[in-house]
Amino acid sequence: MSLTQTQLATVLEALRRAQGELAAYLASCDHDAELTIAKLVGILERREVVRAARLLNTLARAKAGKRGPRNAPGQGKARELTSPVPATEGLSDRTRARAIPA
Repeated sequence: MSLTQTQLATVLEALRRAQGELAAYLASCDHDAELTIAKLVGILERREVVRAARLLNTLARAKAGKRGPRNAPGQGKARELTSPVPATEGLSDRTRARAIPA
């Protein structure tokens, strides 16, 4: 297995474990968000996972720079982040509660 394949396997395994924790959280009657977040951080912030993700990101940027456009992901102008939750500014508390999905 090459270095890149090893790094990809490390990241994919971390994502699989994180998805499992999220599924367990959603299936549970007792939603403990703090514990779930701590578990996710524990999975995704492991030294080898962070290293592997950084290496893969560096390789992806290098490939995009060689044959891709200047505004390839991670290069050029920064894109604005948007939230999937509708803006609730200026809404009353009753309206705000309906605007935010459960």
